[in-house]
Amino acid sequence: NSSDTVVISAFLGLSILAIYQNYFYLISAVISFIGMGMSGAMASIGNSIVLESKEKIFHDFKNMTFILSWVVCVCTCCFLCLFQPFMKVWMGENLMLEFSVVILLCVYFYLHEYNQLFNVYKDAAGLWHEDKLRPLITSLTNLGLNLIMVQYIGLYGVILSTVLSMLVVGMPWLLHNVFTCLFKTNMKSFLTRLFAYTAITIGCCAVTYFLCGYVNIHPIVDLAVKCLIAMIVPCGVYFL
Repeated sequence: NSSDTVVISAFLGLSILAIYQNYFYLISAVISFIGMGMSGAMASIGNSIVLESKEKIFHDFKNMTFILSWVVCVCTCCFLCLFQPFMKVWMGENLMLEFSVVILLCVYFYLHEYNQLFNVYKDAAGLWHEDKLRPLITSLTNLGLNLIMVQYIGLYGVILSTVLSMLVVGMPWLLHNVFTCLFKTNMKSFLTRLFAYTAITIGCCAVTYFLCGYVNIHPIVDLAVKCLIAMIVPCGVYFL
């Protein structure tokens, strides 16, 4: 992922990079916070892999996926609805990116968190030999797409290349390794579950953004009300 900032700096300039980093800083903070929880669970997952049956491990994996989906859905709704109002208060309108960039950043965050969960299971199971080429191929794909797409669609190309390299190369390869070497089962039913969670997240984001569109008051109060909506809607849906 580090190649993104290098490419933005080289092709688009430091001004665009500074604005982009303001947005990415917030995403990185949330990613780090969720990552601490996943890292804390790794020892328990590793212990379960050694002691429990494959069925129990896979059942726990599905539960972990549901919990992560809930958390990520709430965070994605918050990013989608609060990024621009927060940046307007924090940095001012002159230092804001377009809303379409915010959507791409939300997609990046969503995919990154699932990838982080799959990596935790891969590390807990010790599948480093089977997975040794994936990070290299994914990062080279990302860099290659970065260098091509940044010249045609600018910042969109940099973020989109990261999303595509993760979605097309990294995640399928990682899932294949985890299901083949650890769970030893077909991933079809799990993929159906993932698509369902993704559809729910998209629906929650659409409803939340629609409701937040009616909120237009004092900037600080506006931010607080939108934050409340962005948390209540996905939590209510996932609770049901």
